Formats: sequence, structure tokens, C-alpha cells
Amino acid sequence: MVLFRNSSSCTKRFLVIDEKYRRTSLRVYEPAIGPFAKKRSSESIKHLTSWSLETSYELYGHGGLPQSVLQLQSSFPHSTTFLADLPSLDYRRRDGNATCKDYFPISDALEYTPKYWEWTEDILKHYEPILERAHIRDTIFASLFTYDWQMNVILSFYNHWNPATNTLSTPNGEESVSLWELKSCSGLPIFGTFYDEVIPSADELNEADKKERSFLPKSCKYLFIAFHKECQTIDGDHVMTLQNWVDFWFRDDLRYKVPFSVGKSSGSNKTTYPSGSIDKSRVRSSKFIHPFKELNVPSHMQDEVYLAAFLSCWLCKFVFPSKDVGFIRPSTFKVASMMAVGRQFSLAIPVLASIFKGLKEVQSALSVTARDIPFPIHFLSSWLAEKFGTHQTAISPAKLVGMTKYAGMGLAKHFNESQANALFRDPKRIIFPALLPMAKVVVLCDDGNLSVLKSDYFMCIRSGYLTLRYDDTFIIESYCSDRFTYLSYGVLPFLIKTLNHQMTWEEFIHRNPQLFHSLKR
Repeated sequence: MVLFRNSSSCTKRFLVIDEKYRRTSLRVYEPAIGPFAKKRSSESIKHLTSWSLETSYELYGHGGLPQSVLQLQSSFPHSTTFLADLPSLDYRRRDGNATCKDYFPISDALEYTPKYWEWTEDILKHYEPILERAHIRDTIFASLFTYDWQMNVILSFYNHWNPATNTLSTPNGEESVSLWELKSCSGLPIFGTFYDEVIPSADELNEADKKERSFLPKSCKYLFIAFHKECQTIDGDHVMTLQNWVDFWFRDDLRYKVPFSVGKSSGSNKTTYPSGSIDKSRVRSSKFIHPFKELNVPSHMQDEVYLAAFLSCWLCKFVFPSKDVGFIRPSTFKVASMMAVGRQFSLAIPVLASIFKGLKEVQSALSVTARDIPFPIHFLSSWLAEKFGTHQTAISPAKLVGMTKYAGMGLAKHFNESQANALFRDPKRIIFPALLPMAKVVVLCDDGNLSVLKSDYFMCIRSGYLTLRYDDTFIIESYCSDRFTYLSYGVLPFLIKTLNHQMTWEEFIHRNPQLFHSLKR
């Protein structure tokens, strides 16, 4: 029998998984959301002085009297006026230190994992309705493929990237990866529950609310039990490779085999990759039931547990590669189990935060020490393919959607160093603005009744902060859409002009209370 209990040592808390002759301890961090999150008073928020400024405004509906409000500080440096003053990653040699030319400090998060593609096809075949409900079906489908990228293009991109503002400097102005473009390219949802990747306490796993509903899906426990039974202890830490995780849960035969790491262009190969066509007639192996028997999972829970196990692998391997590349992170089990019952999480925001953070770490690695940096470069290379034409498109009709248009080895075009630099320095290059997500709509009224699609669009065009939280790591990156919105969308100045002509500012605030409150946050 496996038991879950809490333990503590000094200021550290642990989830202890106990069995007769085996014990696993995992570090617990305070959750940011949910019933076990620490309740914070609104007064404590005012102490975030680097984020906000307390000031007075005459607010509509308050009798013209000044009211104390918190104004969100600008998310880009006030002291910097000109692009020439901003730093770039600049891969050329500086101060005698090794740079990107000498050592490319990005680890390949898409290392080939045997049976992962076969497992993904099985998931897409059997659980498509739940994946659609959680708005992750397209991104899971995208993980079926490899994504090529060309070294000179990536190096030139770094040379033109400003980590201070998270924007790309071009002769036509500043550009950046917008949330809308990331969503359109990858299928990652913008709207949804805050992504909070932490290991839950035993109380959160064991207890239920007043209506006798478990705080977490029951599948979460079985993921921890599987990890407990199969993990190894290395330097005092309990760890399990992604390969061992895949092998434990997916017992079918290997059909795809790649003899080398995927990612960088390395010439032609004769290996057969997934085509993107899901074989609906394929029958599961009789071994499918084995992991559930080993864990004593009841029959009515098996599909949910199986899907949650896959989603934890997908999060670690494809969506959020971390410093522990190649290992399963138990901190994903909580989110994965909720996704497995159709819960939608906001993934585009933390993924973009991880991209911006990764670009800053590349600069740090060049000036401090050479180390591998986990980085979802497949999302960045797909954006470059869409915006700068760095890739050919795939021939297969099954893949002509989003980033899968550029999936496959050998699709990255060849550029020498001079040609790669010209991509970002051509003043004649036409920037095609992203299309509006709706037709023939000029004014959007944020009255609380917007569809998810329109809410996403509001979030995309507003400057603010991108966040990613896992364990004790908190990543906060500026999102300066006001610096590149017009180039990316081509709609903001027209939108503001239309509003000014149609109504007064007071009327606008009165009709758009949620937007006004979001501007204050």
C-alpha cells in the first residue's frame, strides 16, 4: 500500500510517498493558485514598487474627486530612447570571450525519444475530444514532428535581438514574437488557468472540499505512484528519465527510429518519420493494460491516468523544456491531471516568457560561462519561418497548419552569414500584419462578455508582463506590444482613432470597465 504524507525540515516542506520497503521525498513549494494558495491581502500588492506607482486620478462615477489608484509601470526601460542605445546579443567576439560562433549554448530540447511519436499518435487517436476541450490538440499534433533550423539564421537573429525590450531591431522598426502569432503558429492557448507547476502537498492530494469533491483529479496520485516505483536516486534526488517514463506507460512496438539528434540541418537521411496521418484502424497491444495492473488503477480511471501521464511527458519535452532536459518533472503532474479532464491552461504566455528568458540566458552564457540552455527553439524557428521565409513548406497535406507547415528535416533554407544578416536588414521587406480574429468589427467592448478569441486579442495588443512559474523559479518578462503592435497587427492606431471619434473618454471608460481596470493593474 502506498501512502502520501507531509514532512518538513527547517523551512523546507516535502511530499513523502511511503511504501513498505521504499520511500520517495519530493520538495513542495507553495502553490500560487487554488484552495491551498496563501491568501494575500490587496494591501500587500502595493509593495510591488518596481511594478506599479500609486497616484491620484479623477475617476468617472466618483463625483469628480481624486481617487488613489495603482498605475502599472511601463514594461520597457524609461532611460533608453534610441535603439542604438539598446544592447543586442551580438554573436561577434567581444572582450576576448567565447561567443555563439565558438559555442552555441542552446540544448536541443527535441532530442529523439524512442516511442514518443508512437505514443503521441495513440493519444491523438483515442482522446481528441478532451484535447480539443483543453485547446491543446494542435500543439500535441505539432509534437509529432522534428523542426529544423539553420545556424546562421539563428545567430543573425541573436545579433539583432534587444533583450532589454524583447524586440528585434529592423530597418522598418521593432518587431517581436507576439502572443497572437505564437498562438496562431503553435496552437498554444492564451486564455486559461494560470500555469502553476509545483508539487502538491499530501493534503491537496488526499483531501476533498465541502462537497466531497477531491481538490485534484485522482489521476494525479497514480502519476506520483508510478514515479515513486520507477525513479532512481542520484546525488540524493529522485529522478526519472523521459525515456523510462515513456517505456513504462507505452508498451506498444517501436515503429520510428532516428539514429541521431534532430534539430540542426545535417543533410539528408533515410529515416522514416511520422507522416501526420493517424491510423484509426490500429489496434492497441495487449500490453496496454500492464502499467495499470502494476499500479492497481481501476478500469474506469485508466484512460484518464494514461492521458495525464502522456501530458506530463509532453509538457517536459515539447512545451517547457527546463534545465532537466531529458527528465520527467513530477511538478507537471498536477497540471497534467487537470488537463486530462479537459481543464484549459494559459500556455502561450508562459512559453513566450521562457523564450524571452532563454534569449537573455544566451547573452549571459556568452559573457559568463558556457553552458547548455534549455530553450523551445522549435517555436522560435517556426516564427522565423512564418515572418522571414527561412523555411520551405512541407509537402504532406496533413501538416499544412501552423508550425507543422515547416516540420521535417531539411526544410530550413541555407543562408550564409551575409544572407542571414540581410534577412533582418532589408528595408524593402514587407511586413504583413496579422489578420484580425474577427471580420468587419471595428470596436471591441471589453464588457465581460467577449468570446475567448476576442479576449485573446485584447491580451495580445496590451503591453504588460509575461510570467512562468515552476517550483521555486519565477520568470517575469516584459511584453512591449506598444513597441511593435502596429507592425504586427496594423490596427491599433486606427482602433484608437475610431474610438475617439465615436465617444468621449468618460463614455469609453463607462462602457469598458474591465479594460479600464486592467489598465490600472
